Amino acid sequence: MTAASPAQTVAVLTGDVIGSTSLTEPQFDRLLQELNVQCDWIVAQHQGNAFELMRGDGFQILVFDYANAAKYALLIRMALKAKDSAFDCRICIGFGTFSRLRDKLGTSSGQAFMLSGRGLDNMKTARLLLAGDNANFVQTLDLLTQFADHQITQLTERQSAIGYLKLRHPTWRQSDIAHQLEANRVSITRSIKTARLDLIEQYANFLHQQIKECYL
Repeated sequence: MTAASPAQTVAVLTGDVIGSTSLTEPQFDRLLQELNVQCDWIVAQHQGNAFELMRGDGFQILVFDYANAAKYALLIRMALKAKDSAFDCRICIGFGTFSRLRDKLGTSSGQAFMLSGRGLDNMKTARLLLAGDNANFVQTLDLLTQFADHQITQLTERQSAIGYLKLRHPTWRQSDIAHQLEANRVSITRSIKTARLDLIEQYANFLHQQIKECYL
C-alpha cells in the first residue's frame, strides 16, 4: 500500500451487501465475484487505491483519486444490479484526512475512515450517502444524492447495464453500447430516456467538480 502524508485528503467507501442472507450460495458467489472485479478496476485507477472485503458481506475501498469516489460508488451499484435484480449494496463515501494507514484497511484510522464507517452504521433506508468534514459541502449535495440513490435503486438489470457502460465509457456512443450488449440502438435510447440515465451521469460529473472545488 502506498505511503502518504497524514495531511492528504482521501475518500473511503464503506459498504455492505443488501439482503445477503436471502441470497443463495451461487448468487452470493456471483455477487462477490462482480464486486471483486469492480474493486480491482478501481484499484488500478490510482497507485494508492486499495480495497478489502470485510465481515462476509462488507467492503471498504480507499480512494486517493477522491474526486472520482462518487463515480466509483455508482459504478459498483450498477454493476451489481446489472448481474441480478436481487443484487445491491449500501455505500457511504467519507471524505477527509487519515492519521494512520496500515496493511489492512479495517484497522486503518483517520477522519475519512471514521466518517465513512459511522455514516454506513447510521444509514436507514438510504443506499448512498456522502459524509465529510465540510458540512456545507455535504448539505448542498444531499438532495441530489438522494435523487441519484432513488434512481439507481429503481433500475432494472438492463437499465443498470446501460447506465454502467455510459458512466464507465463516457466517450461511447449509444451504438457502441448497443453493440456491447448485443441490443438494438433504439431500445438503448429508450432505456436511457426512461431511466433518466443521462441525469445519473450528470450527477457523477457534477459531484466530481464539486469535490475538486471543495478539497483541492
